[in-house]
Amino acid sequence: MKTFRCDFGDGISCEVEIEDALPEGPSSGHIRSMFWSKKPTLEIVRPYIAWMNSVNKTLADKWNKKLMHIYEIEPNNLEVWVYEPGKPPKKYNQ
Repeated sequence: MKTFRCDFGDGISCEVEIEDALPEGPSSGHIRSMFWSKKPTLEIVRPYIAWMNSVNKTLADKWNKKLMHIYEIEPNNLEVWVYEPGKPPKKYNQ
């Protein structure tokens, strides 16, 4: 397992545990656990997505695999991001 941590200020931090290797199977997720020090606020959403974009981009390059992550911004408001090796993260519109 590899652990990534980010401090967003005001006592809000996030820790994510990631598999060492990309799990097999189309619906297998690579994030094993996620822990927030306290409930994130809406102001944290954009910095959190930027941080996770860097985490997922690092993993896509390391594993040489295409990854996808869906973020729930608010109820009924999702963002879909795709990470391909050697390319910048790309947001897909819905």
